[in-house]
Amino acid sequence: MSKSIVLYIGQEHIKIGIENNDGASVKWMSTEKLTDDFQLTTLLSGSESLADKNQHVQVIVAQKLVTAIPQFLFSLTDAQKYLELLNSETYSLHFASNIVREEAMVLFWAISDRLYKQISEYYTQVTYVHNLFYLIERNKTAKRSLIVDADKNGASIVLIFDKKLQYCNYLPLQKELEVKYFILNLMQQYQQKTDTFELVLTTESDEVYSNWKSVAAFFDEVTAE
Repeated sequence: MSKSIVLYIGQEHIKIGIENNDGASVKWMSTEKLTDDFQLTTLLSGSESLADKNQHVQVIVAQKLVTAIPQFLFSLTDAQKYLELLNSETYSLHFASNIVREEAMVLFWAISDRLYKQISEYYTQVTYVHNLFYLIERNKTAKRSLIVDADKNGASIVLIFDKKLQYCNYLPLQKELEVKYFILNLMQQYQQKTDTFELVLTTESDEVYSNWKSVAAFFDEVTAE
């Protein structure tokens, strides 16, 4: 069975890797800056391990245009309008969604239509998920975890306890003080103590990690990925 290619699309960069034998981790091969003239197909076709168009590809979208909506309240038209209002860029959008069935929740999100077409027209077998969905699925057996995937513009945050997803969202948290305030306030709202939780923290750079290191001190256990 061939390994899947994994494309991780952040706010400003795209990481390209291949799934490891355990099926739960990724060997990252390169990180490329996303520019207006970025040509993913040129990059893929130039690599022997990535060039096969019939390989299965998992695309993980870790961008700010995402909202979590209970299924019974979900409206496609309203969700599209909401993300369009959030979009500060000039490019057109491709909309998609992932359903968290156990929680009856829809994660509705968007990426650049141009980038979506480059991927979908090159590969024949593509699965798209938002990073929030990926984090939920990867950690759904966790007992008490706060999962944070941060970039310089904000962070995807997932809170799990009592074997249940309690909170998930992407938030524009950037400064150390606002990061600390939000996390401590979130835990207080759910009447939980940070020192009984594991913090799973993924950041794109040392600069971003510095905004979260003061928060890490409050947690019983910290896993940096």
